[in-house]
Amino acid sequence: MKTSELTGAALDWAVAKCEARTLETVLTNHDYRVGERDPAVNPEFTGEFMVTDPLDTDGYAIVGDDYDALVIEAHDHLLATIEYSTDWAQGGPIIEQENMDLQRLAYDRGWRAIDYDQTVKAHGPTALIAAMRCYVASRLGEEIDLPEEME
Repeated sequence: MKTSELTGAALDWAVAKCEARTLETVLTNHDYRVGERDPAVNPEFTGEFMVTDPLDTDGYAIVGDDYDALVIEAHDHLLATIEYSTDWAQGGPIIEQENMDLQRLAYDRGWRAIDYDQTVKAHGPTALIAAMRCYVASRLGEEIDLPEEME
């Protein structure tokens, strides 16, 4: 899918994929174990990596081969709702971290976001959507593959 057309959950998922290493830090700060698979945990599932919550008395763990997807899933389901494109508390720090320039377009045509190097530009109906599209395009390119459930 074209980055310039991403909205809603698909856009938020793409931003989370860009932020996967930062999300890993959030998880570990909340005592989650993120890393290589322990074969003794949930042996009925296959996968090279796992995320566990040591405070969960039921032994919660998710297992899989896509490390970034596991981190995103754990963050999304266990810690917070991911809403980068609508929540300034989540998207705002990315805009600052990336030193993006936001411009309101004339005649109510939305917003434009430009990355620090001025090599990537993106448009959107809101400043956050434009900025998150710009961020995704700068990290993952002009087109990305979405999980089947988001297409």
